[in-house]
Amino acid sequence: MNNQFMAGAAKAIITPPLGTALYGYAFQRKATKVNDDLRVNALAVEQGELKAILISADVVSIGEDLAQKVQALISDK
Repeated sequence: MNNQFMAGAAKAIITPPLGTALYGYAFQRKATKVNDDLRVNALAVEQGELKAILISADVVSIGEDLAQKVQALISDK
């Protein structure tokens, strides 16, 4: 049994295009500029048969459908 500890990290910019509707306004307000990019970060660790992934994203919420798609993609890899 290989008990070697391995870790990996990744990051990506997920800023939507200008004109995307902004969340949290009573009326529809669209993005006209970007002050700070939105990002997603991931950390994967593995030791023996134990594996874990921690994902952090600059989003308000993730729907169940998207969460299940992400879980399936991770499981396939």
